[in-house]
Amino acid sequence: IFIPGWGQFGNKRYVKTAVIFATEAWFISKAVHYGRKTSDFRSRWESEQALTTRLELYDEFQFNRDKRNKFIWFTGITVFLSMWDAYVDAHLSGSPVKQEEKNIDLDIRPTSDGGLSASLSYSF
Repeated sequence: IFIPGWGQFGNKRYVKTAVIFATEAWFISKAVHYGRKTSDFRSRWESEQALTTRLELYDEFQFNRDKRNKFIWFTGITVFLSMWDAYVDAHLSGSPVKQEEKNIDLDIRPTSDGGLSASLSYSF
């Protein structure tokens, strides 16, 4: 959940990893962007004295709040779908149906001393 695309990476679906990581990062960045604008317009709206300006600032506050909430929802939906996709891929990878043999394989494992070991293999 905390690292976008990690489940796809663990299933060796590297293109999906990149797409999900980029999508979640974009949604999160947009939510943060509109969240900052929401806070800015709210503070300006609360400190403004003129009625017409207050109404304009409140409209901008609502617009940015709605955008922020939309991107938060999109992020949550993307996280859920990526978790579901990783779960299904992991369970279907042990299917008895013969899979195509892969020529290139990347294997990353933890070592006994707390580090990581990576191996890249090519079969021909």
